[in-house]
Amino acid sequence: MAILFALLGAALCASTQQSVNPMEKVTELLTKLQKEVEEEGKAEAAAYDKYACFCKEQVDNKQYAIEKFIEQENVLEGKIAKKSATQAKLDSEISDHNIEKASLEGIAETKQETRDTEYAAYQTHDELLTKAIGALGNAIESLQASKKDMKDSKDGYTF
Repeated sequence: MAILFALLGAALCASTQQSVNPMEKVTELLTKLQKEVEEEGKAEAAAYDKYACFCKEQVDNKQYAIEKFIEQENVLEGKIAKKSATQAKLDSEISDHNIEKASLEGIAETKQETRDTEYAAYQTHDELLTKAIGALGNAIESLQASKKDMKDSKDGYTF
């Protein structure tokens, strides 16, 4: 009997389940699935739009930064070129001044040698003149001392 009641219960369940058409159940499930897919699609579309905006903003920012850095690089390259030209000009001037300095040092050395030679000649001449003046002074003194011994000397002359 228990088996009979179980079979009867199963048959009743089967008959109540068959009251819902399987096509309607599939249609209902497909409709439900379609709504879920559409909601997920809208959520994904919103996320994608947000991500796309973020990417575009980042690309724009990066592009702007690159352009600014290229501009800054060009300005700095111009400054470097200008300073390099100035450096080359100043190096050339320094070279010219070094050549002029060497020439002037050579001239100064030559003139110093000439002055040294002339000074040595002057000292020699000065020594000779000093000795000559001293000798003349001694000769004058000797002549004045010997003047008294001379017969025809005139007293009015002085040396």
